[in-house]
Amino acid sequence: MVGMIQGSWAAGAVMLRSATVRNLDRSLLGTLGVAAAAIGATGLALTSGAPRYVEAVAALPDLLQGLSRTTIEDRRRAAYGYCDRTGYGYVMDVLRAFPDPGARPLVKYRDWDERVELLLPDRRERVDPRVVVGIGLQQEDFLPGIVGVAALRSREHHDGGSFERWTFATGRDIERLIGFAIQLAPPPTAVPAELHLALVESLKSPARLAEWTVAIPAGQQGEAFFPLPRPIRNFSINRGATDFVLELSWSSGGPVPAAIGAVGSRVDGEGFAIVSPPGSCLTALRSDLLDEIRRDPAGPWARFVAALPHARPR
Repeated sequence: MVGMIQGSWAAGAVMLRSATVRNLDRSLLGTLGVAAAAIGATGLALTSGAPRYVEAVAALPDLLQGLSRTTIEDRRRAAYGYCDRTGYGYVMDVLRAFPDPGARPLVKYRDWDERVELLLPDRRERVDPRVVVGIGLQQEDFLPGIVGVAALRSREHHDGGSFERWTFATGRDIERLIGFAIQLAPPPTAVPAELHLALVESLKSPARLAEWTVAIPAGQQGEAFFPLPRPIRNFSINRGATDFVLELSWSSGGPVPAAIGAVGSRVDGEGFAIVSPPGSCLTALRSDLLDEIRRDPAGPWARFVAALPHARPR
């Protein structure tokens, strides 16, 4: 009989997951899972004759009483995380004082979009791009740094100069590429020279994404940073480990690259300022919204900033 009960429970659990998991809150599934584990342990103890049967039965009242003391919101926060996973808890705290009841902030994650908007109890169709919430992000993710180290793949020399092909991958989503850091091999150039760069889609795709010409002054040596005339936005979104190709060419007597690093930022934070306390999640506001707050220091957006939650430490 116990075996039949266990078999029915397992079949029912499979049907529940397949038929209703899209519509059933995962926090509720977690609650059912805890209860199911206790019942399963009781059944196992019965079939094995283990003395833990008495302990399992005795624990059920405390378990059910503990579940009755939690709310659906408590279980949502436990299931979906605060400054981790979907960031549901932090986003809900941010929304408490959000001046526009029909809008939500733009939420960004360290790795991939967790779509927290699908979990919000209120429908908020519009995104206010002036407010950015970062889940699992820190101030460093808004600042420029080396986002990919290039490796030399091939080198050709001819009478008129040299040509090299380098490859690099960012490994994760980089929203903004701002330039390249290039280590020049000695000796320094005796006369001014030009270094031509071309960014290619990949080793399999020859499409050129951009081209630049960098002026190298006479006597330039060591490491130099070459900013792009115009940053490339959404640079490596959803790209994974696919390499970019960087082609370089220069005339005879020109500078010889010894190492190359791509410089960019995980988050495109141009024009934004972080206004929340430091932690593993944050809130940043765009400059035009900050100007509005300065003009109206007692207004709704000023009250919103004052009510921002403290991000929990990592």
